[in-house]
Amino acid sequence: MSIADPARADQFMAAYAPLARRLDRYCLVLTGNREDAQDLAGDTVEQAWKAFDTIRDQQAMLSFLFTVASRRWMRIRATKGRTTLAAPEVFEALFDTSFDTERSLDAGLLYDAIQRLPDDLKQTVILGEILDMSTRDVASMMGCTEVVVRVRLHRAKQRLRRDLEKNTVLSLITPAPAEAI
Repeated sequence: MSIADPARADQFMAAYAPLARRLDRYCLVLTGNREDAQDLAGDTVEQAWKAFDTIRDQQAMLSFLFTVASRRWMRIRATKGRTTLAAPEVFEALFDTSFDTERSLDAGLLYDAIQRLPDDLKQTVILGEILDMSTRDVASMMGCTEVVVRVRLHRAKQRLRRDLEKNTVLSLITPAPAEAI
């Protein structure tokens, strides 16, 4: 389990490297700011390194990383209190730079609204919608059934819609009418 073991380090990096960007995005959306996201990702990778021999395969590695990050963030929040909403510059890493200014603003408002969701709904939206994980994988990761995941997604979308209606930013969650196309 030593860092000096180059074979183990190579195995770890081979498993972690393809997942690094997804973990970084997850931590960024979860925390709402770059510094906390980097700290959280670092803590998560450290714990993954320590437990690497117990992780079965790459899909299990992704689940392990998200679970560790989620639990760690909940502990941090419990000791610090609620985090503030994300600053606009946080979202530049999440969105394609080809977005126009109005759409980027809409996306920022959407992510701020996600930050205001209760933790269970926020986790479900981040995993299922932002990271595009399957319902089965989200259920496995969150320790619930697929039906619960679908219900949480539905409830989260309803809350987001209500929140965004206040700001008249429905373009991200409501498709354009067919006759307008």
